[in-house]
Amino acid sequence: FFFETFMVLPLIPVAGLAIGTGLVMREAWRRYALETAKSGGARLAYMKYQGGFYTSMTPYEAKLILGVGTFHTKDDVVNAHRALMKVNHPDYGGSDYIATKVNEAKDMLLKDAK
Repeated sequence: FFFETFMVLPLIPVAGLAIGTGLVMREAWRRYALETAKSGGARLAYMKYQGGFYTSMTPYEAKLILGVGTFHTKDDVVNAHRALMKVNHPDYGGSDYIATKVNEAKDMLLKDAK
């Protein structure tokens, strides 16, 4: 029993150091993300999109509109488009402009989807 306890004791400070380092790194990353967002730098993946529509559709904007990831399939695009058009179709009280942007996003992503 004494020998087993003696072998485990040196691991306790190592575990504490690892946990402490993880907490410090998480806080540093949070501060970096906030400063980047405040300064208008590159948007981070988990932050919300802060602007309106671009003048011409980009693949980035199309993915944001449809809510698909970088590695999307044709089915992902079609399903996302269908869900958005159910609530944004002009015949059912939706906006013509939004429906146009959703259709444009679908067309852009389907031309290079797998």
